[in-house]
Amino acid sequence: FLALISIVIFAVFVLINFFQLEKNLVAVMNLISLLISIVILLDLRYNQNLNRAIFCALFPIAVFLIIFIYFNESNDFGLSWVLIYPIMAVGLMGSKKGLLVSLLFLAVVYAMAYNGIGKWENGEWQFIGFVRLFFSSLMVTLVAVGMDIALEESYRKLEKLSFTDSLTSLYNRRYIEELLAKEIEKSNRYDKELGLILFDIDDFKNVNDTYGHSKGDQVLKKLTKSLASSLRDSDSFGRWGGEEFLIIVPEISEKNLQALSEKLRLQVLSIDCEIEQSLSCSFGLCMLKEDDTFYTFIDRADGAMYKAKENGKNRIFYS
Repeated sequence: FLALISIVIFAVFVLINFFQLEKNLVAVMNLISLLISIVILLDLRYNQNLNRAIFCALFPIAVFLIIFIYFNESNDFGLSWVLIYPIMAVGLMGSKKGLLVSLLFLAVVYAMAYNGIGKWENGEWQFIGFVRLFFSSLMVTLVAVGMDIALEESYRKLEKLSFTDSLTSLYNRRYIEELLAKEIEKSNRYDKELGLILFDIDDFKNVNDTYGHSKGDQVLKKLTKSLASSLRDSDSFGRWGGEEFLIIVPEISEKNLQALSEKLRLQVLSIDCEIEQSLSCSFGLCMLKEDDTFYTFIDRADGAMYKAKENGKNRIFYS
C-alpha cells in the first residue's frame, strides 16, 4: 500500500517539478524514486519479502530527502518533508529499529541544516529555524515511537484475549482444542505418547448457590492457579467450560499420568477457599490410542470423568 501511494506521489511531483516549477534535477530524483517504488511493489507482489521491501522503500526515500535538501536547501519549506520520515520508519520497522534509523537520518539532516545557517536562502536561514527543525522533528519521532509502542501493547492484549479465558487466564476452549489437535498430530507423526486429563469440580453449583457467583469465581481462580503450578511447561491447561478443565499432557506414560492426576486430586483437597464446603474434583484420564480421532479421544476422557462422578466423586478414573 505504501509503495502504491509513493508511486502516485512521486508521479505527481515529477509533473509538477518538470512542467510547473521547472526544477529538472529535482524532477529527475522524483522520477528515480518513482521507478524504485514500482520495482518495490513488483518485488513484494512476486517474492513476498516484506523486510526487503521495507528496506528498499526507506533507504531510497532517505537518500532522496537528503539529496533534495542538499540541492534545494531550505527553499519552499523543503525541510518540512523531513518530518514524514520518522513516521514512516517507526511505522514500518517498529519502535526500536525505526527509532535508530530515524535518528541516523535526522543526524545527517541536522548536520546539513546547521552548516546552512547564514548561507541558505541568501543568508536568511537562521539558528532559530534550525532549533525549530530540531525540536519539531524530534517531537514527531518521539510521538511516532510512543504510538507504535501503544499499538504493540494493544495488539498483545488483544492477542492474549483471543486465546485465554478472561476469568482464570487459562487457555480458552477454542484455543485448547487447537492445541489438542496439534498434539494429536504430533503424537501420531513421531510416535510419542500423549495423555489427556478432563476434570470437573464436584458440586460446584452448591458453592455458587450458597456463597454467590463472585465467591465461586474466586474459587475457580484459586484452584486453577494452584493446579497450574504443578504442571510442566510442556503441559497445556485450559478451561473446557464452566467448572470443567482440560489438561493436555504430552510424552507421559500411563502410570505417570495416573500419578499426576492423583497428585492434582489431593492438591485440590488441600486448597483453602475459605468456604465451609469441602472442595474436590473428579478426574477422567486416558492415553491416545492408535485408532483415536480428536473426538474419540475427548469422548473417552469425558466418559472417564463421568464414571468418576458416578462412583462417588473425588476420584480418578482411567479409560
